Amino acid sequence: MDKKGRADSMKKERYSFCTECRKECLYTLQKIERQYDIKGKQYNMEVTIAICENCGEEINIPGIMDLRAKEVEEQYRRAENIRY
Repeated sequence: MDKKGRADSMKKERYSFCTECRKECLYTLQKIERQYDIKGKQYNMEVTIAICENCGEEINIPGIMDLRAKEVEEQYRRAENIRY
């Protein structure tokens, strides 16, 4: 239990429409490694994806592309030693 007496199992359930299942399904967020080509150079970066718990396919959820863009930018800046 946390400081306010809530159990960890009471986490917010996440639902979104899955285009494979053609219905609203639970999804989980996972980190995976993907390769990106930035300015002609290849980078392996860890990004967040949403996975349908029903069929296991990757789904798009609101805000996931913005989150991924932020993750890629941060990792690119670290890899190239670029300060903000």
